[in-house]
Amino acid sequence: MRYRVLLHPEAERELNALYDDLADRVGPAIAWRLVSGIGFSAPNWQIFPSAARNAPN
Repeated sequence: MRYRVLLHPEAERELNALYDDLADRVGPAIAWRLVSGIGFSAPNWQIFPSAARNAPN
C-alpha cells in the first residue's frame, strides 16, 4: 500500500534555513548533500510510512 506524502511549507522553510546555516559552516556542496539527503528520503515514506516520524500535534 502506498501513502501520499506531503511536505508541509514550514518543513520546506526549515530545510532551506538548515541549508543556509550549513552552507555558511561547511560549504555549499556538503550542505546540499546533507539537506538533499533528508528531502530525497521523503518519497520512500510513501512505501515505508513507519520510517517517518509523526510530528506531535
